[in-house]
Amino acid sequence: MVVNNAAGTATSTAATLMVSAAPVANIQVSSSSFNFGNDVVGSNPSQALIMTNTGTATLSITQVTETGSAFTVTGFSLSLNVSVGQQTTIMVAFQPTAVGTASGNISIVSNAPTSPASVGLRGTGIAAILTLGISPTSLSYGNLTRGTSSATQNVTISAVSFQGCSPRKCSRVSTVR
Repeated sequence: MVVNNAAGTATSTAATLMVSAAPVANIQVSSSSFNFGNDVVGSNPSQALIMTNTGTATLSITQVTETGSAFTVTGFSLSLNVSVGQQTTIMVAFQPTAVGTASGNISIVSNAPTSPASVGLRGTGIAAILTLGISPTSLSYGNLTRGTSSATQNVTISAVSFQGCSPRKCSRVSTVR
C-alpha cells in the first residue's frame, strides 16, 4: 500500500505482491509395476521403464537399485539429470534361473519431493517342454551275431511343438543320438 500525505490529505493505492513458488523437480514413471509373466529359465526378456520430469526444475537421479536376484536394471549412468519436460529410459530385465515365482523392486532416488520412486517387479520362471513325434516308436534288430551290423532302419521325427517358448527362444535344445 502506498500512502501520500500532501497538505493534510491522506490517500492510498493498493499494491500487488507476486510470489512465485521455487522450482521443484518431479518424477513420473511409466509404470508402477512390471509383470513379466511366464518366461523360460535361462531367457532374458526386458521392458523399458520411462522416467519423465514433470516438474519445474532439473530432475537429478542419484541412485537406481533393484532387489530380487532375477532382475537387473541397465542402460543408464549416474548421476542422471533430466531437464524439465524431458524423459529418460532404462531397461529392466527378468533373468529366471530357476522354475518358480520371483519378485523384486526398483527404487529410484532423486531430488523430487516424492523420492524414492518405487516400481514393483514380478515374473515366473518356467521349464521349456519340447515334444517330438517319433515313428516308428520302437526298432527291432532281430538276432545278431556279435561284431556284425544290422540293416539300416529309418526313424522319422515330426510334430515338433514347444511349450513355454518359441523355437527361436529355446536356445538350450540338445540333440541326442
